[in-house]
Amino acid sequence: QISDEDSLFVHADTLKSVVDSSSQYKILKAYYKVKFHRPDMQGKCDSLVYLESDSVFQLFGDPVLWSEIHQLTAEQINLHMAFEEPDYIELSRAAFIVSQDDSIRFNQIHGKDMVGHFIDDQLSRIDVKGNGQSLWFGRDEGDLIGVNKAESSDIKIYLAEGGVERVNMISSPTATLYPPEDLPEQELYLNGFSWLEKHRPKSKED
Repeated sequence: QISDEDSLFVHADTLKSVVDSSSQYKILKAYYKVKFHRPDMQGKCDSLVYLESDSVFQLFGDPVLWSEIHQLTAEQINLHMAFEEPDYIELSRAAFIVSQDDSIRFNQIHGKDMVGHFIDDQLSRIDVKGNGQSLWFGRDEGDLIGVNKAESSDIKIYLAEGGVERVNMISSPTATLYPPEDLPEQELYLNGFSWLEKHRPKSKED
């Protein structure tokens, strides 16, 4: 247990705590088969480094981070904290964010790199940088009205209450709203899609 205040639990084959060259700040290293849990966020990766000087968690080796309803993956994830709360997150290379719309449908964002910004422990804006793609299921009072597929080099996505509030496509945008029945099942998943909920540590016991 790293912090009594935040109830952050980390489990790995090996945990080491050292100090940096200044002898002022701690560096926590966790490896292998890392899992961590706190009430608002959970994660899984092969190895993890926490840099106290920068308040940054670095996740390596097939990292997955879960924040409320969102699943975030990339080749490397850097989670920046401020006052012991999530501030922003960097998803580097093959970045992917997924949230479940219903039992068979998933909202998806894919891009080369992404930066996600938090307000009150929830993702509020996602900046997609390079090869941006998004797939969202549009609903009106709970009824499915269509599937919105969009592509743009860079995309800004604004979230509210777990759903998409606004999408700004920055350059060379294309977007199409399809009736639900017009897209075959294989078109409902962006390249690289993976749903990893079964690996999510939902309690400190996990």
